Amino acid sequence: MMGMLRFMSLTTATQLCLVINQLALLPLQLRVWGHDATAQWFVVIAVGNLATMADLGLRNAGHAQLLSSVETGDAAAALEFRQIWALTRALFIGLTTALLAAQILAALHSGMAFSLWVWTVTVSLALDTAIIVRGIWLETLGYLNKVEGVFLAMAASRVLICIAALIAFRASPSVLGWIMLATAVGATLAQARILRNPNSLGLLRGGFGDLRWRSLRVVRFVVAEPAVSWVRLSLPVVVLATVSTPLMVTTYVALRAVFGLARQVIIQLARYASVGYVQCVDGDRLAAERFVIRSLLISTIVGVAVSSATIADRGRLLSFWLTASDPATVSLVALSFAIGATAYGYQVIAGVLIRSGQVVSVAKRQYAYLFASGMGAAATLLSGSAALYLVLLGSLELMIAALFVPALGVRVLRASVAAFVAAASSLGLLCAAVELDPGKLFSTVTPAAIAASLALAALTTIFALAACLFVASSPLRRLRSLSSLWRISNVNS
Repeated sequence: MMGMLRFMSLTTATQLCLVINQLALLPLQLRVWGHDATAQWFVVIAVGNLATMADLGLRNAGHAQLLSSVETGDAAAALEFRQIWALTRALFIGLTTALLAAQILAALHSGMAFSLWVWTVTVSLALDTAIIVRGIWLETLGYLNKVEGVFLAMAASRVLICIAALIAFRASPSVLGWIMLATAVGATLAQARILRNPNSLGLLRGGFGDLRWRSLRVVRFVVAEPAVSWVRLSLPVVVLATVSTPLMVTTYVALRAVFGLARQVIIQLARYASVGYVQCVDGDRLAAERFVIRSLLISTIVGVAVSSATIADRGRLLSFWLTASDPATVSLVALSFAIGATAYGYQVIAGVLIRSGQVVSVAKRQYAYLFASGMGAAATLLSGSAALYLVLLGSLELMIAALFVPALGVRVLRASVAAFVAAASSLGLLCAAVELDPGKLFSTVTPAAIAASLALAALTTIFALAACLFVASSPLRRLRSLSSLWRISNVNS
């Protein structure tokens, strides 16, 4: 129990650091750099995040082999894992180097001077990913708290130094890039020193002689997850920077941070729900399904809560945070995120499928999402319409949710549809009220008006919660009860 509490406290502290990084740095960057330079920073981050895919998803492979090699001394399993680990490191070096070279070529092609801080940001993001990937395997060996402690130390030191540098010295993007790189190198060395395991997870030595490129066969199934993560988080920044204004980019990044908090809560909930499901499913499938349904409903309500507050605010609080905002732009971006938030619960189902070993099934659904995302980005670049792209982004989230919700049976499907209908109806009513704007409630920038509109957002969430609980609890049983009452009344008459 103490180990679990320690892990949860470390995880909470890490999430708090990431929240501060998202919510505190952005307004400081806008005040020191302006919208143009800040938008450029996030475009560089978005492109640099391609380095987070450098392992091609191999982080999700080799766990069984690693455990067998350590716990039972299985030589064949140890060899197989050494090949995966060596291939992972080779891919990190090769693909990150290729990305750095591509950035130089892009600068030369555009006729612009190449900035060294673009490299420092890219390398730091690659090192961050290497820390995460190695940490995932170390977690399998039981080093949960040490892995989380190293990452927490990196996240906390990075955000505190960056905030201090912006406030005290009005630091440039170059300075922040070097801070990111220094903290990433420090965390890499700390992880290698504190968590070293030369026989299986040595950071540099060992394993390269066992490298076999045929291990890449597993990549076609595991690469989809990091690819989806990059397409969801970073591709929209690149596309919007191409077809729209810096204000649109910074607004999108700000609201991405807000809705990202909800998504992180749901991801943690999905981890818990997936473990509960696989532990129950063999003994009591009905109990396992109830476990998933409860988690799914909670996820939907979290999405509605964030969506309703953002829609009702209509950019007023955001304008204080970002120094400037356009209500029409904020409303459009918020609506795009809110459309997807009505179906956030599908992540619970995806987590269950992954935990159950259905990696191929998950990959097929993710590839469909990736293909549709690419088509949407291409259509936007051809049309030049940011509004079209934002609508497509929300629709893509509904599409991937629709692919996942039938996977666990009729009961879970029924609950998913009921939760979506309740969430969409609640947010639709709120959007209508915001559009009508009675008494200028949603456009007046006064504490009373903002408080009243947020109170209405809270009522919207409560209404969605009540609707979810009523409709999704057991609609078939309710229909059977109504049918029985109808037959009884006919007999009595």
